[in-house]
Amino acid sequence: MSFQLLLVMAAIAAFAVLAALRVLRVRSHRDPPEGWQRVVIAAALLLVPPLALRTVVAPTSGPGSVDAVGAVALYVAAFAVLSLLAWIGALAAARFAPAERRQALLLALTGRDTSGIIPFDPPMTSALAADVERVETANAVFPRGAAFLAQASLPGLQVTWEALDAATSGLEGRIADQLRLRIGVAERAIETAGDARGRLTTLRREAAAVGQAWAV
Repeated sequence: MSFQLLLVMAAIAAFAVLAALRVLRVRSHRDPPEGWQRVVIAAALLLVPPLALRTVVAPTSGPGSVDAVGAVALYVAAFAVLSLLAWIGALAAARFAPAERRQALLLALTGRDTSGIIPFDPPMTSALAADVERVETANAVFPRGAAFLAQASLPGLQVTWEALDAATSGLEGRIADQLRLRIGVAERAIETAGDARGRLTTLRREAAAVGQAWAV
């Protein structure tokens, strides 16, 4: 086996390990590396394997010999091609992969929520679904349509408003955590939180306008 082929195989193995670690990190609820940690990890991933292989198995002279710069360049090029293929694979996975596997595939292939580039509506976790249900239950207390604004004059509004506000804040916190971990958020959860927060803002403004002291 030529040293050049060995470098390509090493890049494939490194990418596979990276993909597995991406999924494991998110499922363990760990934050992604930031700042200097990201730089150190990237440098180790791209420099250590080719230099170690060259030191151990590469011929130092004659046919097939590769210098350190050439080894790193070939390895990085192979890794870049794999990354490009992974993004192409993510395009296909976002559209055709089973819903229960789509999130893990996208995380493995790209390492992040790709909803800004690839249409991606991940299924809700049980915790997120419970938060959504709490918000919907609290939100259902307030009618839709013309009767909605009339709620601002009711004496018991503060209690129901605060119940919806607490449920919405919990859902917003859950959404923020999932966005921070780059694992994507179900559209239904985002829409539910946005609708509730908008209604809360309107109700408080109207309650303040009709003289409810708590809303001022």
